Amino acid sequence: MLSSSLALAFVLTKYWHRLRRLVCARLRRSQADADAAGTATCRKRNRWLLSDLHVLRHADYLFAFKLPDLHIDHPAEPVTLQTQLGACHPEHVDPTTAFGFRLAHQLDYATSGVLCVALSKRAAKMAAACFAGRTARKCYLALVHGHVQWVQAVCERAIGLDESDERGFRMAVDGAPGKHCGPARTECALVGRGVLDDGRPASKLLLRRLTGRGHQLR
Repeated sequence: MLSSSLALAFVLTKYWHRLRRLVCARLRRSQADADAAGTATCRKRNRWLLSDLHVLRHADYLFAFKLPDLHIDHPAEPVTLQTQLGACHPEHVDPTTAFGFRLAHQLDYATSGVLCVALSKRAAKMAAACFAGRTARKCYLALVHGHVQWVQAVCERAIGLDESDERGFRMAVDGAPGKHCGPARTECALVGRGVLDDGRPASKLLLRRLTGRGHQLR
């Protein structure tokens, strides 16, 4: 029996898939229009437009869908999640912030997903308290190589900084010399099995972090 949080996550997963289909359909229509006009271009994922943004509003928060290969904020990038928010929702721009909006959490450049955007200092403080107190739960969809043979599992393998990296960026799993690792526990549930475009087998998993280690899901 799935836990209540995973059951809710499965419902949200259906919404996530629907949103991705809408985005892909929109990109296909844009490409078809460009082909018809004789101006066809290869639309790379890292060339999103300011208008490529989907947002839901709830009380003092916006829930924005961040596209893959998109910076959340970057001083030298013309299109980021922050500039998309500013272009699509200029009425909510806060000039007292560095980039215009207060984000309650972060996603990596290559990762897509929903981000919580607070529209006031009070809302940002409340959201920060939820994340700090672990009362806000985040779930992730991931594609992994091969077909897993289980339906539910818990991954428990320590991860942490590689102390041999002078820059202080590299991460590593436990068991190798020069590593400073701590516990990392992730709850996994199988969503489906399939085949990638190049023929390789893959599994789609729903992941929920039970600890907060950096780069844990990798």
